[in-house]
Amino acid sequence: MNFWQRIFSSRPAKNELITLKENYARQQQLIANSQQHVSFLLERIKVLENVVINLKQTPSQPLANRPVKPTVLELQILELVKAKGEISSHDIFEAMKYKNRQTATQRACEMVKRGLLIRVGSGKLSRYILPEAV
Repeated sequence: MNFWQRIFSSRPAKNELITLKENYARQQQLIANSQQHVSFLLERIKVLENVVINLKQTPSQPLANRPVKPTVLELQILELVKAKGEISSHDIFEAMKYKNRQTATQRACEMVKRGLLIRVGSGKLSRYILPEAV
């Protein structure tokens, strides 16, 4: 076999060229789709960066200094504390007619976290007082 016979025998058949062209076209489409996804993600990153910058620029108050608007149920609990001076979760359980004591305890803990009440003691001996009473 001479040189030219080896060259022509190693050339792909016509149907192989067609499949190579189809594969190339698919790859080009995938690249285009990937570029669209990347540009979309870059836009989203820019938006999020602007949000972060705005959050950093807005002054935030510490939790203790933020104004807290109590809910209607919390207002009722605060009225109960004002009337009695201090209350337990059992007092909240009875006054609010909750189905279990755990709900009353959870409500009191939420109010402590928000700065509406102060917890004195621990466990079943926990008592709750108003912050002004301290």
